[in-house]
Amino acid sequence: MLGLLGFYDELDNRCGQPNGSIRDAVQPVGEPDEMNLVTYLDAGHALIDVMEGGRDVITGSAHRHSAGCSSLVTDGSWL
Repeated sequence: MLGLLGFYDELDNRCGQPNGSIRDAVQPVGEPDEMNLVTYLDAGHALIDVMEGGRDVITGSAHRHSAGCSSLVTDGSWL
């Protein structure tokens, strides 16, 4: 069974997502190896591709992957 990561209340129209509110996860600075984490996440395998536009729920700016911001990716252990 895949673990769920990144399923926040603000990203769905239903409350009670597995990871709670994304605002609780916001930190003043990133992790020391943040660029490695982003590279790893960007290399995930597409499970479901969604063609849509979207906005960042924290800043309101265009999402960096706005052409498919609801797409789901996996590394085989995490979704």
